[in-house]
Amino acid sequence: MNNRLFYAIICCCTFFIGLFMVAYQQQWIIFQLPPSMHPSFLISKTATTKKNVVIFVYHQDRWCSEKKELLWPASKREQLEQLVYAWISLIDEELTDAKKITLQKVLIAPDEQSVYISFDRSPLNKEWSTFRKWYHLESLLKTIRENSVDVRSIFWLVQHQPLQDPHLDCSQSWPIDGFIKNIS
Repeated sequence: MNNRLFYAIICCCTFFIGLFMVAYQQQWIIFQLPPSMHPSFLISKTATTKKNVVIFVYHQDRWCSEKKELLWPASKREQLEQLVYAWISLIDEELTDAKKITLQKVLIAPDEQSVYISFDRSPLNKEWSTFRKWYHLESLLKTIRENSVDVRSIFWLVQHQPLQDPHLDCSQSWPIDGFIKNIS
């Protein structure tokens, strides 16, 4: 009788611990440390300021722009991440036929002039014309250029590999000025 009670208690405890772990893993239960308890390496030590930026998207044969206020970090890599996140957000709002993409990583080459932007999937739809694909990527170039981030070229990546497209060559870097002359 004593063994049955012991095993019943062990079974109930393991069941509730397992239930708790599943709830925590599925983020039904979230723990947040008080601000004074956060480990120092998690707290960002970089200075940020608020900056008004302009995000561009080519939509319905014209350039659309939206002004947003972003927290502007001191690091060039973080500035680029903020701009790409804002650009993706605007694309999700404005373009109904655009793929849902997320930014994986922004890396800056040792020369500080070339940037690698990696997405989780291609930002270009297969059904789009070459012109539309081209202007879609040019809109991100224009966004970066107009917000005074000092870079010279962008490498487009998908899953940390060069973006593959039958119409556009993304195996080489794209100049920040783009391939379109006199963009207004």
